[in-house]
Amino acid sequence: STTSTPPKPTSRTVTSTTPKSAASNGSTTGRLASSTAKPAATSTTAGRRISNLAGSITGSTSRTAASAAAAKESEDLKAKLQESEAKVEELKAEVAASQEKLAGLTKQIEEEAARVSAAEEGIRKEHAELVEKTRDSHKSDVQTLEDQLVELETSYNAKLEASNATAAESAEALEKKHTEHAAALAALEAELQTAKDSHASTVTAKEADIEAAKADAEKAQGEAKALNETLDSLKSEHEAKSKDVEGIMASQNAEHASALEELKTAIKSLTDEHEAAISALKRSHQEALDKGTTDASTSHSEELKALANKHEEAQASLQKELDAAVASHATVTADLTSAKSAHDEDKAAASAELDALKEKLATAEKDLSELSEKFEAAQAKIVESEAALTKANEEVANIQAEVLSLQKMMDTVDEASKSSDEAHKKEIASITKTLDEKTKEISSINDKHIKELESISKDYQKEIDALESQSGFKDKYDELHAQHEELVKSHDAAVESHTSELEKLKTDHGSAVDALKAAEAAHEAAVADLKTSHSKELGEVTERAVSGDSTHAAEIENIRSTHSAALLSLKDEHASAQSSLTAEIEKYKEAEAALKAETEKVAAQAAKSDAEIDELKVALAEEKSAKSAAQADLDAAINKKPDTTELDALRKEHDALKEEHVALVNKAPDTSEADALRAELATLKEEHTTLLAKEPDTTELDALRKEHGSLKEQHEALASKAADTTEADALRAELAALKEEHEALSTKAADTTEADALKAELATLKEEHAALANKAPDTTEADALKEELASLKKQHEAALSIAQQESAQATKEHLAANEALEKTQADFAEHKAAVEAKEKTSESDYKDMHDSLTQLVEEANAKAEAAAKKEADVSSHVAELEAQLKVKDAEIAEAKAAAAAAPAAAEKPKSGILASKFAEDLDEAAPPAAEGEPDNSSAALASLAAAKVKVSQLDEMNDELKDENLRMLKSISEISTLPDEVIV
Repeated sequence: STTSTPPKPTSRTVTSTTPKSAASNGSTTGRLASSTAKPAATSTTAGRRISNLAGSITGSTSRTAASAAAAKESEDLKAKLQESEAKVEELKAEVAASQEKLAGLTKQIEEEAARVSAAEEGIRKEHAELVEKTRDSHKSDVQTLEDQLVELETSYNAKLEASNATAAESAEALEKKHTEHAAALAALEAELQTAKDSHASTVTAKEADIEAAKADAEKAQGEAKALNETLDSLKSEHEAKSKDVEGIMASQNAEHASALEELKTAIKSLTDEHEAAISALKRSHQEALDKGTTDASTSHSEELKALANKHEEAQASLQKELDAAVASHATVTADLTSAKSAHDEDKAAASAELDALKEKLATAEKDLSELSEKFEAAQAKIVESEAALTKANEEVANIQAEVLSLQKMMDTVDEASKSSDEAHKKEIASITKTLDEKTKEISSINDKHIKELESISKDYQKEIDALESQSGFKDKYDELHAQHEELVKSHDAAVESHTSELEKLKTDHGSAVDALKAAEAAHEAAVADLKTSHSKELGEVTERAVSGDSTHAAEIENIRSTHSAALLSLKDEHASAQSSLTAEIEKYKEAEAALKAETEKVAAQAAKSDAEIDELKVALAEEKSAKSAAQADLDAAINKKPDTTELDALRKEHDALKEEHVALVNKAPDTSEADALRAELATLKEEHTTLLAKEPDTTELDALRKEHGSLKEQHEALASKAADTTEADALRAELAALKEEHEALSTKAADTTEADALKAELATLKEEHAALANKAPDTTEADALKEELASLKKQHEAALSIAQQESAQATKEHLAANEALEKTQADFAEHKAAVEAKEKTSESDYKDMHDSLTQLVEEANAKAEAAAKKEADVSSHVAELEAQLKVKDAEIAEAKAAAAAAPAAAEKPKSGILASKFAEDLDEAAPPAAEGEPDNSSAALASLAAAKVKVSQLDEMNDELKDENLRMLKSISEISTLPDEVIV
């Protein structure tokens, strides 16, 4: 804040420049009365002596000159009085401006309090209390200033009345005052030297502060450079690690590709063997159809149907297992998709946080640039101060030279009046001693002030160094942030590679499933064609003769053995394919478990990094608040209006951190993985319940029973069927023909070999038919399928138990994560409490510093008042000395005039003033003429004129000190608003 400087008068009648108390005004008035009483007595004696010389021309000339000087001095006093009144009006205007500014500041504080109260009730109350305190202090300060102005006006009025009452005597008092000023100029010069030393020490302290700020700026630049280098090194390390991860992923992709190729080869070999078995079955069946009989063909057809049904059931179970594997793969894919989405959200949040940190870094750099600008401005101010100090030194040197010349002149005057000078010297010695004591007190107070400022500066420097020593938080934060980015990138790369690999596996699995489905469709078509052809040829085979039953039985046995071997080979191939598929599924599960573990690890690392980032944010906020407080103190020390941009930035950062804290507190824990595990567990439980509630599959048993029933029905139909006599009739006819031949050839014996062979073959066929009818159905394949179903149930139960264990483990991990989150929240609460305690400590320290600064200003005001009082005393003493000097000059002039006009006065009659009754006799009152005394009146007047010039210069210097005090008061009133803003 700047204040208007009032115009500097050339000379003043009032030496006090700071407000005084009533007691000081009373003492000053008393001194003026005493000082005016002495010249009055002296002037009475001088009047008596001058009345004896009224007839002389020289006496009349001196009275005319004295009256002219008195009139001139009266005019000067009036002019000075007007100037003083104008100065009082200007001070009133400045006080009014200060009041307006204080009112504006009060309004701003109220607005700030209203805005803060909407955010937090507790801070609003503290802020309101501080605002009330500030208002009271401002009101008290304003009231004090008004009281001081009233006292100043009262003193001015009293002095004005005294000057009007003693207009005739004021000229001599002024001359005496100037002489005393000349005598006390050495003491003032000592005080000026003390003030100069104090100013030099203050400038040195400011230069040290500026150098410290410059060192801080350079240190911050060095830290920024080191951070950039660390970032480059981390980038290079990340690139190397990315290359390693890419190599690992390439090797894993190659392994997966080889496994897929092996799976494709196994499926292709299985398909080829299945087709070969089907073709061999077709060939054997075609051969059996060409050579079989009716009964054998019927039994073979039933067996083929049973085998086809068994094959279809085995194929259906295989399809179910394949569907279950596809569903499990889909579940794993869904889990991976959810994990990837969650990781993308975390990555987006981390990116947003990184952007926010980058913005904060930019803000810090901006603050650093502003600090550099402030440093340059301070350097410019220091240059200006040095220039002003040099100018002041030059003026002091000139004043010293003039004082020396004036001292020489005063020495010449002292030689003429040695008798009176002894008393004057004693008085001057006492005054000088008093001034020396006061000077020592002032210097001791200045030293104390400087020591206190140095201690405060050291304390703040220690605090700044401590905060800078804690900048390891920033390094740790950068390191953790780099690790977090590296983990995020590696996780993204792993997820992308895993996703691409899963997509590739999905594509290969889909193609394999499509090929298997096509093979199954072809197999079903072939079986359907085989069934159709078999049903068509069955009618033809039933009409064939029984003569080829033995050959057909052998072929049937051959077909059975071939079909059993083909079934065994198919079962082995199915078992191998199932084991390979199970191994592949286990691989998928292991990969899924590894991915889940890696995701959990990354999530834990991210949570840890977030917690550390929050801690570093709080530490950074504390460091910034401390630096802002130190910067505010530095600005206050340089008498500069505090810059609130950094404080506004800290407020915004505080609000942002508060919002982030509320978001973290209100944010629900991420239970997506636990929910997925619960859903998978529920699915497995439902499947288990379905399996338990499902009735056993009796389709195969029913088919066997149906086949048995059909065979039984065929047997009963054959048993109940009427005998076929066509063959017997043919035999009878043939027998009749044979008989006729026998009768024709009675001499030839009958050939019964062929009939015997037919009878033997018929008996064999009957035995085989009875054996087939009594043979029990073959249930080995059904038993094998039942055992396979039991093994599958055991595998499902084992998988269900594993899933339950994994669910329990996931629940434990979730509980552990909740406990860790609660612990983190407790740590955050403790850290928040510590931060609040630290803020309260900083607030109390700032209040103590404010109180100490206020005390120092009050001490400075007291010093100024003491100096003004001392100046008034010196002025009164100078006035007394001037009066005595004038009396001495008048006595010398009277003596000279008496010596020159003695003969003429004896002859002339008394006239004019000499005829008055108050005039004394010349013979009685005429003192002896002083012979041999030099006339030093002109030199004394010249020295008095020079002393007037010096007194006017001292008045100007006093005005400047008064303006400086006013500026300090206004700056303190502005600084008093800082605690409110710092607390916010």
